[in-house]
Amino acid sequence: MKNYVYIYYNEGPKQPPTAEAMEAWNAWVGSLGESIVDAGNPLVGDKVVLKNGGSAHEDDAVIGYTIVKAQSMDKAVSMAKDCPLASAPGGSVRVYETAPM
Repeated sequence: MKNYVYIYYNEGPKQPPTAEAMEAWNAWVGSLGESIVDAGNPLVGDKVVLKNGGSAHEDDAVIGYTIVKAQSMDKAVSMAKDCPLASAPGGSVRVYETAPM
């Protein structure tokens, strides 16, 4: 099994999720069962580190992540399709395979 990272995006204004959205989220994460490596967290606030050592703020659409294990990229994508954010207006899920080190 390989690890895959789901990176969650939302192009709309950042707002706290509704109770209904959290219920759908919790049901989906629960459905992943033993595939969950790290259920992840929301990402809030960011700084871009510049080559000169400085930093800057960017309005990034990344709002969170989850790490799962799956037999293949196709299986990881299939599992992500039911994520409530994938069907939310302005929302998307990107799936990345982690490389061994």
